[in-house]
Amino acid sequence: YAKRPASSPGLVRHPVTEFGSTTTYFDESLHHISMPDLITATNNFHSSGVVGDGGFGLVYKGHLPDGRLVAVKKLGIDCFQ
Repeated sequence: YAKRPASSPGLVRHPVTEFGSTTTYFDESLHHISMPDLITATNNFHSSGVVGDGGFGLVYKGHLPDGRLVAVKKLGIDCFQ
């Protein structure tokens, strides 16, 4: 389930996928981050950067090349079964 965020002036949303009566939206304001940048930011997903463990995988703390702090969830293989 994905809750649709409240509308903001000037924010453009595009429907991405429909699941039953729920639509997931992509905000143009979101940035795509390349896998090489994620690998660098998390020091190749090193165990010292683990900040959490959820039902779908580990969460790593990292810093992007531009200095932004990020949390990256690396999905585990089991989450696709």
